Amino acid sequence: MKYVFYIALFFLLIYSIISIKSKPNSNYILNYNFTSHSKNSLIWIHNSNKHSVNFNFSLNNKFYLSLNDFILKNTQSTDAEKKIMELFESLTKYIVHEKLFNKWEVSPLIRINSLGYAFCGRQSKIFALMCNVLKCKSRVLYLNGHIVSEIYYHKKWHLYDPDRKIFFTINHRVISTDEFLLKADSLMRLFSPKKISHLSVYMPTYKEMFLSKNDNIIQTIETLNKDTFVLNLPPHSSFIFPYPPDYKTDFYPYNSKAKLYLPKKFSGKIKNPLVLFDVEGSGTITYNKRRYKMPEQRELLKLAIFKSKQFIDNVNVEVESDSLALVYALNPLLTIFQESNNLLLNASDTLSIKLVNRSPSPGEIPTIHLEYLNNYVNEAFEIMKTIDISHINNLDELYVKQLIPYCISKNLDSLLIKNRLNLIKSLIKEPLKNFKYESNLYAYLAIIIYGKNHEFNTLFLSTYSYFHYKKIAKQFYSSKYFE
Repeated sequence: MKYVFYIALFFLLIYSIISIKSKPNSNYILNYNFTSHSKNSLIWIHNSNKHSVNFNFSLNNKFYLSLNDFILKNTQSTDAEKKIMELFESLTKYIVHEKLFNKWEVSPLIRINSLGYAFCGRQSKIFALMCNVLKCKSRVLYLNGHIVSEIYYHKKWHLYDPDRKIFFTINHRVISTDEFLLKADSLMRLFSPKKISHLSVYMPTYKEMFLSKNDNIIQTIETLNKDTFVLNLPPHSSFIFPYPPDYKTDFYPYNSKAKLYLPKKFSGKIKNPLVLFDVEGSGTITYNKRRYKMPEQRELLKLAIFKSKQFIDNVNVEVESDSLALVYALNPLLTIFQESNNLLLNASDTLSIKLVNRSPSPGEIPTIHLEYLNNYVNEAFEIMKTIDISHINNLDELYVKQLIPYCISKNLDSLLIKNRLNLIKSLIKEPLKNFKYESNLYAYLAIIIYGKNHEFNTLFLSTYSYFHYKKIAKQFYSSKYFE
């Protein structure tokens, strides 16, 4: 009996050890409520532990752990079509049209949480992947110069265009691509754009892209995206956000930013599902198998990121100064503070949070994008129907032949418009009649003619900085350093 007792005790001990080892890391959850009355407020998350801590966060119910999390937070309906329409409106609210990093894989959470922009093909695939999560068959349709989504429910396919932020309905029902082609003329006659992105739909080229069926390609989307938004905070490090765009330092001054401050003598690998934009401080960064000495090779690193063909989620870091900061891009539409705010933090161990204030930088600008300025869509639509650029070669000719008569008829200040046109001459090098995105030109004209000074100035600075950096990147990328 004595031996039986010791044998039982032995197995109980073994079981206890196994149980302890198999327990998951304890979860640390913090619900942090705060008010913010200053544009200079920052959220400071600090790890005072001697080990790394994994965490994710939600700010005012935004920033998403997974595609399923995005769907749960942004849809309520139980009807298939209504649920997909809700999902469409939510996705297109947080993603704008931009070609930067278009060569990267789709990576929905990178686009939603970090970049906040994508080209038409990437947007359509992200929407299709989301609909897959809802158990709806989905595919993307490659047109002659554009890509859209088609979603299957209620026993038929339905057309959605995430990039142009539009779907078409007849009798309150979303129609198919074939129905759109049959009814396109009548739909366009009744069409009234509600968003800047809708302007291109009114152009004759939109319907023509669908009609050229010989080169249209259908790609079925069957995969389920399993990406998760989990960040890593090394020991004695801080994650601080949101910093505003800076037209003097950012190669694309649209995103808000987070800075991961690493302590002196830190050496190790950092892996996070955010896009690295910049590095501040002294040390060595290994990015995509190439070492960069900071701050001497800071611009070379930024150029390498700018021209990268794939998303790199990890860097090796050796800190030489008192601290070094990895600067990550955040979707600016997810970092907007309200009067009352909530930060929900879920971590593998304890982290501390507080609200701090920053000092403004000389190059900072508010986040702006042409697609934000939907309050000028009626003016842009009127300009599109009034002003003809088909035979116009340059901005001077546009001003004399089209804008002066337009300003007289509308009793507008033509001198202000002339001054604004002079500023944007550096952005347009080709004849206006050859301008690839004609609808965007009409949208810009609406801002030039009717926009408030801070709207025009911010949009100009952001666009100028981006165009200027693309020119620099093109020159440097031809060098042997990037071969």
